[in-house]
Amino acid sequence: MERVRVAVPVLAAHAEATEDRGRIAPESLEAMREVGLYALGTPVGFSGTDVDLVTQVRAL
Repeated sequence: MERVRVAVPVLAAHAEATEDRGRIAPESLEAMREVGLYALGTPVGFSGTDVDLVTQVRAL
């Protein structure tokens, strides 16, 4: 969860642009990728983190 919290300032900084464009700002997408949000449910054998569903929901 600490890794995920690193993305929060970036997401907040680009929230208005995300709203204006109607899609997630590229900077926010990159921040989410960097902290591993896209790999939460992916098995470790496929370079994921394989966390449980509760942790995934908390992170997202």
